[in-house]
Amino acid sequence: MKKISTLLIVASMLLTFAACSGEDNETPTDGGTQEQGGQDSNNNHEDNGNANNGGGTEELEPITGAIQVITRDPGSGTRDAFVSAFDVRDEEGDNIRDEAQVQISTGGLIGQVVANPQSIGYVSIASLDPTADFRGVAIDGVVPSAENITNGTYTAFREFNIFVIEDELSEPAQDFIDFILSNEGQAIAEDIVGVRSPDATGEDYAGGGLGGSLSIDGSSSIESLMRGLVEAYELLNPDMSIDFNSSSSSAGVSGATEGRVDIGMVSREFREGSDPDNLTAIPIAIDGVAVIVHADNPLQSLTTAQVREIFIHDGNYTTWEQVNP
Repeated sequence: MKKISTLLIVASMLLTFAACSGEDNETPTDGGTQEQGGQDSNNNHEDNGNANNGGGTEELEPITGAIQVITRDPGSGTRDAFVSAFDVRDEEGDNIRDEAQVQISTGGLIGQVVANPQSIGYVSIASLDPTADFRGVAIDGVVPSAENITNGTYTAFREFNIFVIEDELSEPAQDFIDFILSNEGQAIAEDIVGVRSPDATGEDYAGGGLGGSLSIDGSSSIESLMRGLVEAYELLNPDMSIDFNSSSSSAGVSGATEGRVDIGMVSREFREGSDPDNLTAIPIAIDGVAVIVHADNPLQSLTTAQVREIFIHDGNYTTWEQVNP
């Protein structure tokens, strides 16, 4: 009897020991999973707040030598917004360096920055791509993003406008504008650009099934947003024929003024006394202007004053050593 009791006691102890061992083995696994999850969360947070739009954590060597300034053409709305935001002007207006390389499109400017690690330029925030070989830098410590435009901390931004002759709008053109400013259109604007238009109607699109044609031309900075809007609109209006092209803001202004297009895309504000009086500017989204460098450039942030001195004619910064002494 005692032998049986002893065996039962030993068995009970072994079961208890096994249970305790199982708990001990599980605890590090759970604890390790939770700790790893916390690290992942922190890493993701740091990546999201990083002005470096390129991937990887490899330490990069500082760029040296002459700064190659890349700019848009004088007819570009993005150039106009950049000059205004960073005060790259004198008493006569735009004063970007004469030796700057001029590109007539967003894609051309990005291509030049990607081709030369010593280069610097500027593009629409909507053009930033975390997988590309260029990246946006923070300005005064603030990362260029739609969120920071909305909260008021990133101040280099402008309106994406369409210019039209309001009294001469065709039914298809008016219907398309109604779609752009509707909840459906502005959801696309928010997804592609980040910040909705101040003129958004807050109403659902009430159209659909309309036929006809309309033509659009203008700013290449607005191209990706307008393409998304056109594609969504055509799904709702399959009998609509839309002739869509992108070139520059100046082409958008002249095209709308001369009646060559129904809608001109212009990535700047309306210029009183300069733009034709018969045109009306309709904001379709708010977009930021980001200063960009090559992905191999470790530069994370510039001050507004530094940007001005890099880009302005006879500015104090002509080499990367002056920017990062």
